[in-house]
Amino acid sequence: MAFGLGNGIGLCGRIVDQDDSWVWKLSKDGGYSVKCACQIIDNSLLATAIEDVQHVIFKCDVAVEVWKKVATWLDLQILAIDDISMMLDWVEASISDAKKRKVVGVIIYTTIWMLWRFKNNIVFQDPKMKKSHIYENIIIHSFDCSMKRCGKCNIAWTLWLQNPIFHHSL
Repeated sequence: MAFGLGNGIGLCGRIVDQDDSWVWKLSKDGGYSVKCACQIIDNSLLATAIEDVQHVIFKCDVAVEVWKKVATWLDLQILAIDDISMMLDWVEASISDAKKRKVVGVIIYTTIWMLWRFKNNIVFQDPKMKKSHIYENIIIHSFDCSMKRCGKCNIAWTLWLQNPIFHHSL
């Protein structure tokens, strides 16, 4: 079977030279194989690693780097956590003040959102969001969300930049 992307690159071992088209030819045994095509597409788009939500949000190099920056900003020791429910359980057990937990929750969800946006920009080749902007976007958007979510929030932007947990008062 040949599977082409219209750029002369053939998948499944054959070269297909057609512009702006997908070509899907019979395999040697005379049949079409969706499984072969899916595996090749997945492998080419995802490199060699299996990339699921947990990988994108917690395990890939970019995510690990971002979570370290967020932990440093919040002065927290975030354990090696690899799923969202585990992260929220950790917050519940580690931060006794309910108001501060709410702020950390906003920051966690904003971090997840920014990591997901960044990955989507890579997948869909949208150059708007750069890796170097992820952390700054987390700070900006989490501040906005926190101010909108908590009507009584009282924290200045300059204090939010330093450490929103330490300076947060409701």
